[in-house]
Amino acid sequence: MTYPALDIDEFLSVLPLKRSSPHHDAAAEHTVQWAKDFGIVQSQAAVEHLELTDTAACAVLMHPDTISEVTACDLADMYTIFYVVDDYIDEGPLRAEPEQAGEILADVMRGLGGTAPRSPAGIALADVFERVTEGYPLVRRRARMGFTNYLREISNEAADRAERRRNDLMTHIDRRRAASAVAPYMELTQPCLGFELPDWLYSVPDFRRVIDASIDISHWCSDLVSARRDGPDEAINIVNRIRDLTGGDLSSSWDNAKRMLHARIRFLDKQISQLHQVLEIGGCEDGLRDRTVLVAENMRDWATGSLQWYKSASSRYQTTQTCHEDQLDYFQVLPFREDAVFQW
Repeated sequence: MTYPALDIDEFLSVLPLKRSSPHHDAAAEHTVQWAKDFGIVQSQAAVEHLELTDTAACAVLMHPDTISEVTACDLADMYTIFYVVDDYIDEGPLRAEPEQAGEILADVMRGLGGTAPRSPAGIALADVFERVTEGYPLVRRRARMGFTNYLREISNEAADRAERRRNDLMTHIDRRRAASAVAPYMELTQPCLGFELPDWLYSVPDFRRVIDASIDISHWCSDLVSARRDGPDEAINIVNRIRDLTGGDLSSSWDNAKRMLHARIRFLDKQISQLHQVLEIGGCEDGLRDRTVLVAENMRDWATGSLQWYKSASSRYQTTQTCHEDQLDYFQVLPFREDAVFQW
């Protein structure tokens, strides 16, 4: 027995996509060429895999208030670099090789600032990270921290697979929140809106709950979509963590995961609806209060956009598409090159 295919419309009916940025085609054309220019994809198979992933759709669906075509292209590049690296580790031959994965990811992390990267992926990340965070120092620092945690977690997941380690349900959820790429990607909605929030807001419990719920919705939907492809033995999937906790069969674990996702969507809407009142009671000035609620609503938009992307026929999560190693020929792409050094 295996898991069924997920009908994402069941969740989009309660978390509907309200709008999207109009710059998909321009961003799609740009980001594939950008990936070629930086050498992070070289073969035709790698290019086709990137086109199927459709990172431009991530940019326009998850950041619907991106009015500028240039910003849409920048955001598409930001999704491109991390999906290439993530697929290389998670779906390629290094998915259970933490030491080799860690060596590659250490150089990619240099692309977030500091020591000059030497791999094409690290150099490409340095290029796009500078562009998307320029003029927003708080967003840059928070996003740098979030993406660094995320890259470290990719290596940790490889170690989990190598050691056949299966975390309990709450540890699994907490780790995904703490080291998810979703949080720093959601940070990038603020430059799209033309402002950045102060750091202290991130310690306000009600705002923090909006962030956590948005992360959970995206990850849990992703796990439900990919559960059929991943199978019941994949450690990094909440459906399997529920099965371990309850001792239930695949069918009941699947149903429980869906119920959790529905409940999380309801919780997110409730938190956003009361956030304005909570900030007002706390003495937050009007302009900052309105901006905070707008960012929270954009986090919900991000979660909705991710669901719409998972539904897309071009999404890498579709169970009808299988990623073989010969499609992920990033070996020639990520190792160090002596003649390629990014200078900060």
